[in-house]
Amino acid sequence: MAISTATLAAVVAYGATRPKVYEAQVSVIIDPQAPKVLSGMTDVVELGAAGSLANSTYYYNTQFRIIQSRSLSERVVERFSLQNDPRMLGPSGQNLDDRAKIAKAAGRLRAAIRVVPVKDSRIVSIGIRDKDPSLAAQLANQLAEVYTEQNVRDRVDVTQGATRWVAEQLDQARKSLRDSETALYKFRLEHNILSTSLEDKQNLLTTQLQEFSSALTDARKKRIDVETRRGAMTGVLTAENVENAGADTDSVPLVELRKEYLEAKRKLVELSQRYGDKHPEVAATTARIERYKRDLDRQAEGILTFMDVQSQGLGNAEKRYNTELSKLTAEAMQLNKLEVDYKRLVREAHDATEVYNTLIKRFNESGLQAQNEANNIRILDTALAPTLPVEPNLKLVVALGIALALLLGLGYAFGLEMMDRTIMTQEDIESTLGVPFLGFVPSIRGLDNERPSKASELFIVKNANSTAAESCRVVRTNILFSSPDRPLKTFVVTSSNPMEGKTMTSVNVGVVMAQGGHRTLIIDTDMRRPRVHKIVAVGNDKGISNLILGNAKLEDLVVATDIPNLFVLPCGPLPPNPSELLQSDRFKQVVHMLAEKYDRLIFDSPPLLAVTDAAILSRVVDGTLLVARAGKTHRDALSRAKRHLDAVRTTIVGVILNDVDLDRSRSFGYYKYYNYKYYSAQESNDGATAG
Repeated sequence: MAISTATLAAVVAYGATRPKVYEAQVSVIIDPQAPKVLSGMTDVVELGAAGSLANSTYYYNTQFRIIQSRSLSERVVERFSLQNDPRMLGPSGQNLDDRAKIAKAAGRLRAAIRVVPVKDSRIVSIGIRDKDPSLAAQLANQLAEVYTEQNVRDRVDVTQGATRWVAEQLDQARKSLRDSETALYKFRLEHNILSTSLEDKQNLLTTQLQEFSSALTDARKKRIDVETRRGAMTGVLTAENVENAGADTDSVPLVELRKEYLEAKRKLVELSQRYGDKHPEVAATTARIERYKRDLDRQAEGILTFMDVQSQGLGNAEKRYNTELSKLTAEAMQLNKLEVDYKRLVREAHDATEVYNTLIKRFNESGLQAQNEANNIRILDTALAPTLPVEPNLKLVVALGIALALLLGLGYAFGLEMMDRTIMTQEDIESTLGVPFLGFVPSIRGLDNERPSKASELFIVKNANSTAAESCRVVRTNILFSSPDRPLKTFVVTSSNPMEGKTMTSVNVGVVMAQGGHRTLIIDTDMRRPRVHKIVAVGNDKGISNLILGNAKLEDLVVATDIPNLFVLPCGPLPPNPSELLQSDRFKQVVHMLAEKYDRLIFDSPPLLAVTDAAILSRVVDGTLLVARAGKTHRDALSRAKRHLDAVRTTIVGVILNDVDLDRSRSFGYYKYYNYKYYSAQESNDGATAG
């Protein structure tokens, strides 16, 4: 807010202190072409590329640049001796030489020019801005006058230059025409040819080339077809494939023989089933089948031989067609070479004639147009001295100040938002990790204007209807429904770095699990900085480390809490090698034993990025819960923690966002309001009933 206010005040103050500037405007009409004094004649200036630009925006943009050009401003200064006007030079320009005075005056004039085309018309407004309104009007009129005069002079100069150029080109075109006609006559005389006889011979050769080319293509296609069929039949027309013999051929004997062979085989099967393999009819049928096989081989060999002869004949025809095509092509090349030279000479003579006729026409036109001083630019309204300034525009200044103030304010806020790389909302978690969001736990400090003096982790026990308690129950529901086909019985709770609330989350989730009727055991496996025993106020002289080492019994280690169904297994003595202890087979046996006695096992573990204990634990349990602290956990740290878990191929159940300030969070603020209204209404109803 302060940035926006200061920006607006600075912009308005700047606009109010600026000197007044006036603008005088003169209107001119710019037609694409000058009036056609000589009917039916084209402007010489259009010779080349200018004619294609006359009715386009390029033409008008060019004129606008001319009006604002340095050369035009210098002509105005010299024409009206403005280099001697003190108003154009100022105090610092009186001691300059003549050339420097002209340049200074022209620079001031050029900087003051404003060109504004009137929409949907050919009218252009030329404005001059100056602190002196009378000087602005004077300069505008002088600029328009010099601009229109220069346009006529430039057109005449261009026309005269074009006339000289056309005259030079006309002499060259006349010589070129004479040379080309002479060369064409000598060629015809030397080769004694007539165009009709040359064309007839070309047509005959073309027809023969087409016929032999078609014949060659047809012979080649037939040969390829025969060779393809032979290659396909080579593997079929054999004794080994006798059942398929004749299937893909037009040979009637082979087809009939194949039918007899197949019929004999069918009959052999029937006889073998009826009489057995030793029966005389079976032996006779077997001999007949062997005879059919030999006959099929002979027939197949004959067909393949015939196809070889056919392929060889087609190959010989191809060679003859190729030879004839080569001869005809050579004749055509010789004839085409002669035709190329002939057509080239004809074309050169024709082109020389066209160029000569065009230049004759343009030379005659340019001679007349050189005398034409018709102008396509004329002044419509002269400039008058303005009475109201155009600068400063206080309304515009205020509007721009407001816009700039808003942009700076929004930019500042957006910059702060972009620089904040911490996790704040559910969207941050889902976009950063791509894993489910299990819920959030609000900040205990700000709830109900109190903070428990001893154990904030047990706040939900004493405040069952609080927003924190309801949030934990939502987390419990999401955990239970995260794996409906395979209930999540054992899971580890961890975070990326220390001080992100993983132990508090472990206890709160354990409390609501127990309140939901599940026998829940919270196991403190943070064998480096255990805290669970401090929260539930039990000793830590023995615990899970003793159970793993086998020097204590389970019933002597598990502590029952005041909350029904909630039990705690402290860490116990800190071992020198926690990672090796958690990797042992004994630890896996302990987890299996505990899973048989309790409905839910919750393992509180060290942070992932600090040590490897959590990654080792995640391989033993059913899933892993990641805890992130709102406004503290960095997105990169949470991503690295997920990569550690992905590396050991564990199941990430989801992420819990801890320590959410509901008064500041846009994403979760509504939840506190809704929960407060719901429980307030419930308490009112209970009070009414009690009363």
